Formats: sequence, C-alpha cells, structure tokens
Amino acid sequence: MAGVAILLRNKHPLEIPEKRVTATIGLSGCGKSTFLRCITGKFG
Repeated sequence: MAGVAILLRNKHPLEIPEKRVTATIGLSGCGKSTFLRCITGKFG
C-alpha cells in the first residue's frame, strides 16, 4: 500500500496510508503545522 512512511526521532516509525483520513492533535504552538509542512515538503 502506498502512502507516507517517516521515522520520528530515529525511533518511532509512522506510516500514513494513502487515501485515509489522519488527524494530528496537539496543543496550540506544539508544532502540528510544522510537522505537516515537513512531511509534505512545503516550507512556505
């Protein structure tokens, strides 16, 4: 299955399947938008 696979802090693999709804939850200012920009390659 295609999708996005990344390694968080050299320890925790994260796989996001293609065509699936995925949520990123966290407090204001914790880096949610920065994280999404990093995995999509859109640094603005």
